[in-house]
Amino acid sequence: NVADGTNPVGGIPIEGATITAMQGETVIETVVTDSLGKAEIYVINGNYTYTFSKSGYPGFTGSFAVNNADQTIDINITTGIEELAASSVRLYPNPVENKLVIERDNGDETVIELYNVSGALIGVTKTENVTTTIDVEALSPGSYFIKVTGTNNTPVVRRFIKK
Repeated sequence: NVADGTNPVGGIPIEGATITAMQGETVIETVVTDSLGKAEIYVINGNYTYTFSKSGYPGFTGSFAVNNADQTIDINITTGIEELAASSVRLYPNPVENKLVIERDNGDETVIELYNVSGALIGVTKTENVTTTIDVEALSPGSYFIKVTGTNNTPVVRRFIKK
């Protein structure tokens, strides 16, 4: 069971958005969000990609893994201004073995949060540096997410793979 919630910046649910779950090139299920901006997709354990589409909103593609547990995926749709902000955060190398570099275009005060694929918070750091290095050597191999929130309070989420 994968629950999806779609919200634009401002938190208003998006009704009538199409969410398509795929495994490889195979479409597994296509659903439409309800008046609360929510939809549920039922899939077996595995790795999946999904797409969000609705006229008048930017498209979105993401991925998720199901491993014997329900997953909730929140999709926050942003405007062009936030999309520009998102392009100002870069992670490398990706995949990473030991040290992950997070590079931003400015040195504003920023909170960087590290999450595992299940959404559990692993660590938090605050920085004003344009470049921040995080030691990920102790992490198990797999997918992780970095959430970067600057002074404008618009979070940018990036996925990386730990080898």
